[in-house]
Formats: sequence, structure tokens, C-alpha cells
Amino acid sequence: MSRDPHADHAAEILTEIGYTVERILETTDETADLWAHSGSDRLTIEVKSRVDDLDVVKELAAAPGTVVTRETPLVRSDPLGRMIRKARSQIRASQSGYPGLGVLWFRPDPVLGVSNAIEQVKANLLGSRWVSYRLDGQFGFAPAFLVAPTDFHRFPDLDAAVLQKQDELQLVVNPFSARKDPLRATRLHHYFDAGGAVIDLDRLASGKDHFILRCELDRADKPAVLAALAHQHPGHAFTFSNMQAFSGITTINRSDLD
Repeated sequence: MSRDPHADHAAEILTEIGYTVERILETTDETADLWAHSGSDRLTIEVKSRVDDLDVVKELAAAPGTVVTRETPLVRSDPLGRMIRKARSQIRASQSGYPGLGVLWFRPDPVLGVSNAIEQVKANLLGSRWVSYRLDGQFGFAPAFLVAPTDFHRFPDLDAAVLQKQDELQLVVNPFSARKDPLRATRLHHYFDAGGAVIDLDRLASGKDHFILRCELDRADKPAVLAALAHQHPGHAFTFSNMQAFSGITTINRSDLD
């Protein structure tokens, strides 16, 4: 089987951070991609990529020169949820032979550069949605975390995720992991934390820039979620907002630029 360039790139970054990186041997069972270790600091990593603009490519090919538009809901996605579940299974299958904290490394790979997959993966992992809120007669919009079904809650043994968009990377800590403190002591966390690129809900204050629901309830029960969010933020009234990303792309012949 050919090597995965995305896993190779992740291995290069991990090596720069200071890890010794090994490819996990493929067996008859599905396995993770990488084992990164430095003493007792060990990570079991599955690298996933996604091409999600093929529909745009086909439309442009069928009608070159036209403008193809796309609207992407910035909410959880079932296909990405299945990807996360598979990654977690691959990590678990490898941890007996390659022990370490479980890390999903996700990198969109759009053909035309049209992708909102990072935002959707965050929505899956952290149960995030945009809300509108009213406070003292004023209105605002902000993202809210843990207000929708949450893959990190479903898979507490998936300790973290690295989200890579071209050369921009973020580390997202699983707030439901039992191994948050060991994760925060890793080279991986120190590297991202030094660049201000860690999302750790335990260390974020909940307020007008981003709200965080900190209680146990059925997150599929939207009225209960909004009521609990209001209870935790006295004086606020919340509603969900259907935030979408909009983009338009066209093709240009080089001869048209001459």
C-alpha cells in the first residue's frame, strides 16, 4: 500500500516538536498511523484527510466560466462523525502494542481549496453551535460549546485532536478525557500552547465571546440545552442560530488574463 502523504507530513511536524516517530505496522485489523514517543510522553495517532469539494469540481467542469456557489452549515456532520468514530477505533486497536494518548490528526485536502471541514469537525468534537443572545436589551452572536451531541463525550478515550488547515494548526483537548493532565504535560501540548493554539474548554471562561455549557443533560434536547445555558448565564436569553459558510468559485482561462 502506498504511503499516506498526510501521515508523512504529520510525522515531520511531530519530529520537529521533538518526538521519535514510528509508523504503526498494518495488520489484518485496522490500525492507527503513527506512534510518537519521547520517554514516557507517548501518542497514538490516526491521521485523517478529507476531500469535500468534488461537487464544486464537477459543476465547474460541466459549465466552465460559471460561478458555482456553496453553502455549508457550520454544525455537526454525520459523515465526519463516522470518520471520528473510525479513527477512535483504529487508535484503540493499536494502543496495546503502541501505548499512548489517543490523538486524531485531521487535515482537509480540498481540490480547489473550498472547505469548511475544520469548523464542522470542531462542531462534532465539541458539540458547538452558534447562538444569538439577548442581555439588557442588547443582542449578540457567539459560538457556544457543548450545546449539541458531542463526539468527545461519546469517546472520552480520544484524548485530543490536531486540526490542520494548510500551515495553521490547533490542538483541541477533550474536556471529557480522564487523561487531560498527562496531555497538558506533553511536548505536543507545550508546542501548541506556546503559539496560543490550544482549545481547552476547562481553561476558557464562558462569556460573550464564547459560551460553554457545563452540566450533564441530553444535548439533543434543544429547549433543555437553551434553558440550562440561560440558567448558567443569568440575565441572558438564548436561541440557536443557523450559521452557514458561503463561497463562490469560478474558472478563469489564462488567455483571458493576457
